[in-house]
Amino acid sequence: MDDGRKREIGTGFVERINSLRAYVMGVAMLLVMLFHWPFPSGGFLAPLRLGYWGVDVFLFLSGVGIAFSLKRASGEKLGYLGFYGRRLHRIMPAALLAGWIFYATGCSRDVLCLFGMNLWYIRAIMFMYLLAPVFFAVLNKARSIFPLIVLSCCCEAVAAALIASHSDNIWAGTWVLQRTPVFLLGMLFFFSDRPCMSCFGRLFRSRKWMLAWVVVFCLLGLAARYVRNTCVAGDAARYVELMEFAFIALAVPFTAWLLASLGNVIPPVVRRCVDWMGRYSLELYLVHEFLFDEIRAAKHLLPSFSGRFVVAVLVSAVAAWGLKLGVALVERGGCALFSRLCLFIRPQKD
Repeated sequence: MDDGRKREIGTGFVERINSLRAYVMGVAMLLVMLFHWPFPSGGFLAPLRLGYWGVDVFLFLSGVGIAFSLKRASGEKLGYLGFYGRRLHRIMPAALLAGWIFYATGCSRDVLCLFGMNLWYIRAIMFMYLLAPVFFAVLNKARSIFPLIVLSCCCEAVAAALIASHSDNIWAGTWVLQRTPVFLLGMLFFFSDRPCMSCFGRLFRSRKWMLAWVVVFCLLGLAARYVRNTCVAGDAARYVELMEFAFIALAVPFTAWLLASLGNVIPPVVRRCVDWMGRYSLELYLVHEFLFDEIRAAKHLLPSFSGRFVVAVLVSAVAAWGLKLGVALVERGGCALFSRLCLFIRPQKD
C-alpha cells in the first residue's frame, strides 16, 4: 500500500471519530441509559439489553483519545506526570463530589462513594489509564497486529482465571479485564496508518462492509448471550460471557465509525441534544443510575413506564449540569482559598 493510501485510511478514521466525538459519546450514553432502565427484555425491545455496548464505545473512544494524549505527553516537559494529572483532574473531582452527595443523602451506603470509586466503570478506567503508557509503548513499536492479540488474550486469560477462582477484587476483577481488549482496540486504531491495519481498508471504504461486519458480530454476541441464558449454567455461563464481550468488542470500532458518519445527517436539534449528552457523559454516568432507581419507584407520580424514563433522563441531565457546575465552584473556591493562604503565610517585607 502506498503512503497516500495509508494516510487516507488512518487519517479518515481518526479525524472522523475525533470531529464527532461528542455526538458518538452522546449516543453511547443514551444506550447505557436504555440498558439501565428495566424495559421488557423480550420481543422487539430485546436489543435494548445490549445497551452495555455503549460502555464499550466509551472505552474504545477513550483508547483513541488516550493514545493522542500520550503522544502529546511524550513531547511535554512533565511527560506522563502531566498525562496522569489531566486524567485525574477530569474524572476524580466529579466522581468524589457525586459520591459524597449520594452517600450523605442516603442514596448509597457504599463506603467507596467517599473515594469516588463506587461505580465499576470508574475503577476500570482508572486501572486502564494506569497501564495505558505500557500499552502505548508496545503498540507504538509494533509493526503488526500480533501484540494486540497477545495483550487481549492475556486479559481474557486472567479474567478466566478470576472466574475459576471466584475472586473479584476492588478493581472490579473480571469486568475490568473483559473490557480491556476494546480499550486496546481504541489505542491500536490510533495507529491505523500502519501497514498492519491495511486489512481493514476495504471496510473503511464501504459503509455496507462496515455495517455487515457490525451486524455479524452483534448477532454472534446475541447468540452467545442466548446460549449463556438458556443452555449453560454456573461457571460455564461466565466463560461464555467472555465470548459475548469479545464479539461485541470486535463490532465496536466500526459502530463508532458508522455513528460518526451518520452524525451529519440527523436533524440539527437532535444533534445538539446528543452533543450535549456527550460533553456531559461523565457526569450523566455518575448520577443517572441513582436517580433512575428513585424515579422508577415513583409510580404514584407518573404511572406511565416510558414517561418515567423520559423524566428520569431529563432529571439526570439537570443533575449532570449541576454536578459540573458544582465541581467548577468547588475548584474555584479552593483556588481562592489557597491563594489567600499563600498570602497569609508569605513573609512580610520590611
